[in-house]
Amino acid sequence: ILFAGNLLHWKGIHLAIKVFAYIKDFKSNVVLKIVGNGPFQKYLVKLVSKLKLSGSVIFIQSIPQDELFKIYQTSDLFLFPSFHDSGGFVVLEAMAYGLPVICINQGGPSNIVGENSANVINIDNKNINQIIQLLATRLKYFIDNPGNIQCERSFLQCRVLQYSWQNIINNVYKLEA
Repeated sequence: ILFAGNLLHWKGIHLAIKVFAYIKDFKSNVVLKIVGNGPFQKYLVKLVSKLKLSGSVIFIQSIPQDELFKIYQTSDLFLFPSFHDSGGFVVLEAMAYGLPVICINQGGPSNIVGENSANVINIDNKNINQIIQLLATRLKYFIDNPGNIQCERSFLQCRVLQYSWQNIINNVYKLEA
């Protein structure tokens, strides 16, 4: 499981770690890679230690984009529970590499993934424990059924094409016509 982005509180990385702790109880061979750095990192490292996940959560400092692309290629799922993100190029990148993106229904990532997707978790009127449970259930769905990751890869790569510059330009010209 991969998370990439700035390590800021509103990116929901603390939720990703708590979700991972829940999943780890069921699947001991799963690893969470967190790529990025930021002011929330010290808290996150302490949380990982407190939850006894030190051997299973790997922190990777900000790296050049070509190295991040290699990590996408070796990952299976992308977890991005950001509470406030207008876009999220990292979500598009993950999808372009065929990674199912599990996010919450807040901001741009949910629009990119597709608001009707089962991978967009509705957190309206939910408490933190319910949100963690819902995210964990969706991740566990893919972990328990790895063939579903393969089924979703081609769909994701087609969806990303909607966001290509050529497609955006074509859509603008269609609006003007």
